[in-house]
Amino acid sequence: MKKLLLITLFLSCVFLNPVSSQVYSPVAKEGVHWIIVLDDQQTVFPVDGLWEYYCNGDTSINNLDYKKILKRDLEITQSGPPYTGITPYVVAGFLRDDTIARKVYAIDWETGFYDLCPNGEDHLLFDFSLNVNDSANFCLYSSTLSITDIYYYNLYNQQVKVFATESYEYYEGIGSFFGLFEEMEMNEFSNTRLEYYCSEPCEYLVSTTNISLDEFKVYPNPANEIITLEPGNQTNWQQVELFNSTGTIVLSQPIIKGSHLTSLVVRSLPPGVYFCRLNNNFEKSMMKKIIIIRK
Repeated sequence: MKKLLLITLFLSCVFLNPVSSQVYSPVAKEGVHWIIVLDDQQTVFPVDGLWEYYCNGDTSINNLDYKKILKRDLEITQSGPPYTGITPYVVAGFLRDDTIARKVYAIDWETGFYDLCPNGEDHLLFDFSLNVNDSANFCLYSSTLSITDIYYYNLYNQQVKVFATESYEYYEGIGSFFGLFEEMEMNEFSNTRLEYYCSEPCEYLVSTTNISLDEFKVYPNPANEIITLEPGNQTNWQQVELFNSTGTIVLSQPIIKGSHLTSLVVRSLPPGVYFCRLNNNFEKSMMKKIIIIRK
């Protein structure tokens, strides 16, 4: 009798609650692409901006494992795919999945569009542990909404667990209708939308094999005591400056002509987000975001 009861309880869990019994699908998966469209409501064109996120490579920050998310702009077209990259890849941020808690955490780097989440800090990006009537409260949305429905739907050639609220949907393993890092709200002026989500190789993209970043490299990043710069060879850089988040220059030093490496000592600076800029006689500059931490 006891054995029969256990079998009955097991079958109830499997067949009466299929949503909760599914294996968790992570968002941070190697080789996936998100293609995002910006629609400026004030123009007649449906596509006013186009960019791509690309999950490529692992990194460790504060003893936590992340996937690197690269970003590049795509050539704007009104005719749909295939899409062509027009800028080099830059690091847009970092993602990690807590597969036990069914949550996604991120560090925003330089997403550049309706960024409601804290820059340079680990924060909750998506919560897939919620049930119907639970509150959805994370930084991609400016207020708290309740989960109204949870169901499965065939999206981008895969079965996706959908979390619906009064105003928007977001998808386990993918992100949201609005993109990846983009704000999950409709706007009377401009909106983003997830145009495509695809795995590598992605048939919608042209020239995705070249993932090398530009020649200006900064490491380690995050940094603790010393930052090393590789200025590259394309431009004769003369000066390196370090700004804090308010735009104040906190460090400045010349770059020795012909030098391939330049070091900045940052051990006396408080932890936080900074911007490192290279100047060429103030006629041309390049900038990268860095994070200073204290162990």
